Amino acid sequence: FASPDPNVKLEDPGEETGSAASSRTLVKSKYPEDVTVRGHSQIWGSWFTTDEQRWGFGCCQLTDLLARCPHGPEEEPPSEKPVPKKKRRRNEKAEAASPAEG
Repeated sequence: FASPDPNVKLEDPGEETGSAASSRTLVKSKYPEDVTVRGHSQIWGSWFTTDEQRWGFGCCQLTDLLARCPHGPEEEPPSEKPVPKKKRRRNEKAEAASPAEG
């Protein structure tokens, strides 16, 4: 809609103004953001190649999501810690001991 007077600004009814706009709380994403992986210093999707039409990492310009960054630090060897066993709950023990009904 156009205003008859060009010096008058029309306000958007959905737009918040004043203290209401500054007091809004931001919604937290359910997905982790800005997480770097496999030695990369920039996140996946920080670079796009127009030749291949693919997203990649901006730090090394690799388009393979699972590739390790050639510019990143060396990968540490896996530790020799034993993997802890999953503890059973009481219900699981009782269900395992009782015969299945059919």
